[in-house]
Amino acid sequence: MQTIETMKKRKTTCYPTRTIAGVEYWSAQKAAEYLGITKQSVLNYARRRRLTKLRLGGIVLFKQEDLNEFINESTDIGVATRK
Repeated sequence: MQTIETMKKRKTTCYPTRTIAGVEYWSAQKAAEYLGITKQSVLNYARRRRLTKLRLGGIVLFKQEDLNEFINESTDIGVATRK
């Protein structure tokens, strides 16, 4: 039988990158670190379709190319800055 702590550990396991069909995708957390914003902001931008995302079940993934495009579009208005 699984304990609550075992379930919590599994839930918090993060896969920062995944490769699908030869293309590397990043988790929302890694995308947030790359953009220098919070994970929730990344998810909000994706929900509002400002960021392109790939959704696999409950997992939302992002390509670095799309993040760079977002930076280029957003720096003109000061939305996203990279650390």
